[in-house]
Amino acid sequence: MAQIGSAAILAKNICVLISYDYGKSHLMVTRAVDVGKGVILMRVKLTAAFLVAAILTASPAHAQFTVNTSVDARAGMARLTFVQCEGVDFGLWRIPTRNTGGATFINLTVTANDATGATVATVTGNTTSVSQDSRYPATAGICRVYNAETVSATLRTSIWQNVAMHMGGLPIYGQPAPTIQALVVADLALGGVGVAIDAVGDGAFRVVGTLTIPETIVAGNFGGYQTTGEGMVSVTDGL
Repeated sequence: MAQIGSAAILAKNICVLISYDYGKSHLMVTRAVDVGKGVILMRVKLTAAFLVAAILTASPAHAQFTVNTSVDARAGMARLTFVQCEGVDFGLWRIPTRNTGGATFINLTVTANDATGATVATVTGNTTSVSQDSRYPATAGICRVYNAETVSATLRTSIWQNVAMHMGGLPIYGQPAPTIQALVVADLALGGVGVAIDAVGDGAFRVVGTLTIPETIVAGNFGGYQTTGEGMVSVTDGL
């Protein structure tokens, strides 16, 4: 059985009767118009879809609403070109006591100016009875470059404060500090020109030099020595 609902809307000189047939899913709108001398009835059948559209069209504007979400930020920092050096080891040398023949010079070079280069030590000047102790060989210094901005290139290197570096006594190479310090002097130099930087910004170069042992050596001079100051090296990045 169909259900029918109805409603009446009154306005000036107009009466509209709206009825809904639940079984047939449509509306019957009967409009009575007062024309003064009589009433004219107008009946229109409206479907439910039409009514919904009409209601939505006639609805007031939707209320404003706010939705929220999140946003973040990112940043990074990288270390500037970094250089770290290991000092030059001239090694342990057997020297006789003496007062003639002149000074002895221990000269260090490398076969390659990188981490693969082997150290070569030669003795010039007064070489009489001078020999190297194999337990403590000479080793050229090595400076390692990290995180260079310029990659796959050769960067310029330089050294200063590296000439006539005086040495003071220090227990090293299994030897005590000398009781009488000899005038032992080191002159340092770069092992080659520049430093080759690989594809990830790393590289290495060598520091070599010459150690001068004075002519006169007494028993109290024997022992370990180290420079009292430090030489400085630099790498210029950003070609």
